[in-house]
Amino acid sequence: MKKNLTISILFLFIFVSVGVGFGFLLAQPAAIPPSLSEDINNESTVGLTKDFLSDSRDVQISVAVAPKQQLSAPVSGLITGLICSPGAVFSAGESNLSVSGQPVLNLATSSPLWRDLVAGDRGEDVTALTSELSRLGFSVRVSDVMQAHTVQVVNVRLAELGASVEDKNVIRRASILWLPSPAVSVLSCDAAVGSNMSDGQAVASLTAPVVGVRLSSALNGLLPGARVLEFGDESFSLDEKGQIVDPVELERFQTSARYIEITASFGKDLIGAGSPEDQSASFSGQYKLIEPLEAWALPPSALASIDGESACVISDSTPFKVDIVSSSLGKTYVIFGEGISVPQRVELHPKMSLKC
Repeated sequence: MKKNLTISILFLFIFVSVGVGFGFLLAQPAAIPPSLSEDINNESTVGLTKDFLSDSRDVQISVAVAPKQQLSAPVSGLITGLICSPGAVFSAGESNLSVSGQPVLNLATSSPLWRDLVAGDRGEDVTALTSELSRLGFSVRVSDVMQAHTVQVVNVRLAELGASVEDKNVIRRASILWLPSPAVSVLSCDAAVGSNMSDGQAVASLTAPVVGVRLSSALNGLLPGARVLEFGDESFSLDEKGQIVDPVELERFQTSARYIEITASFGKDLIGAGSPEDQSASFSGQYKLIEPLEAWALPPSALASIDGESACVISDSTPFKVDIVSSSLGKTYVIFGEGISVPQRVELHPKMSLKC
């Protein structure tokens, strides 16, 4: 009996020992392949990534305008035709208005015509008219003396537009709608087809003429290179002071879809209705490089001996001087000197005392 008890205890011990050993084996983690056990952060070099930086900046632009103007009817009568809507453009050489069945010719003379003109008339108004006709491409001689040929040119154009010219030897003031510039955009229409109008009555209020555009945002750390102002879908060149002063560019700005959209949405009281010191408004735009700058992205740790906007990198024991142009989201963008063969990789943690 004692012998059997001893054997039972021995078997129990063996069984427990085997179970514990088996459980220990099951508890051990699986062996990790050497390739996965390596430290992925032990790279000593890093590759360079090429990028193109347009350095686009959100900017505010100040738009200076002249006092608001209106187009005034040159004749009394029933309006039988009017092509007008907020944002519409009246262009010189065309017709938007018909009075009593007679189309009126748009012309942007330096001052409004104040009289009928015939061959032989002299004056500044004759010079203004012949200058405008010449600008439009008509074959007339710019002069302060009215020529019979010039009278004929104007009346032929009126006939092309559908007017019945009773006296071909006279340019009627009543047949000319004066525009303050070659193309003007409408802020609001002040007349309607079917209504009677008087000589001098407002036909349309115009978007206040733009006389200057300038950057009003303070800009620091701009990348080198020529820039443009993007406003809506169009781009405009600025001078060295950050302004648009060229009359052609100012006219293009004023007739741009974005400017017309903004001014039309505000109605008559946006700008141009107050005193001279109030003749300005602020808009948003983008200021960017015309040609994006080619740069290389690196981790900041790859740069050594940083001195302002210059630093050093090293590749295969060769140091390179670089210029720091920008940084974003843990990347530093650099450019190499002209003619330098850009290395594919550089040291990730160079000595801070590295000289180049």
